[in-house]
Amino acid sequence: MTTLALNCFTGFTTGLANTAAGEYGNRVARITLGLLESVKAGSTAGSSLVFNDLMSLANETGIDAYQSPVFQLAQRFLLALPSHLLAPGLAPELSHDDEGDIVFDWAGTGGRMFTIALNANGKLFYAARLSAWDKEHGTKRFVDTIPKAILELIQKVSAP
Repeated sequence: MTTLALNCFTGFTTGLANTAAGEYGNRVARITLGLLESVKAGSTAGSSLVFNDLMSLANETGIDAYQSPVFQLAQRFLLALPSHLLAPGLAPELSHDDEGDIVFDWAGTGGRMFTIALNANGKLFYAARLSAWDKEHGTKRFVDTIPKAILELIQKVSAP
């Protein structure tokens, strides 16, 4: 029987040397640790400077990013984006508008553009220009997951 007990007090590494964990339990724990290390070291945070840009934006505007609801929500929005959309050259440019929203701008080839304004209540106001005849705009809600329509528009604009 394979047993590997994890809880908030013992963490992932506690049961690794335990014979009760079994071969499969130990392998699951090692794989999980490896995945956590890759996330921590990198895919989102290491391959993109957009999180640093967000902190710089907060400093420039004199806002404490750790106390500001809109900056905290913007960070959660960035974390919810697939990591390939945060790679250098594909990551959005960030700004802070007069209404207090965080603005994310993507610029693609051929005049394609996509802009999102995220407010502290989680409203996403967006506008996309995919071609001279193909434009979209609207309002969606962000609650820890990015609406599928928004992700599709980001991918369309970011595509080569």
